Amino acid sequence: MPTKHYTYQLHVSLKMQFTFDGSEVEQSDDGGDGDISPTDAALETARREIEECLVEEFGGVDEIEVSADFDDLLGVDDKGA
Repeated sequence: MPTKHYTYQLHVSLKMQFTFDGSEVEQSDDGGDGDISPTDAALETARREIEECLVEEFGGVDEIEVSADFDDLLGVDDKGA
């Protein structure tokens, strides 16, 4: 007897670390002096990279939203600077 398979649209929320280089960040509109955030272009590039990984692994991905604010900064690595 054949087994039925049911496909659902999943709504997934997650937080992950992503590293941007110095050319991909800018002064934050919402923060004070020295508060930086990823540029819109950098966030879009990150979104595409994440989407590509998910599509490769799981198939169809309909929508991904990516955001980061200055207060989400986890640290700065200045090795080689």
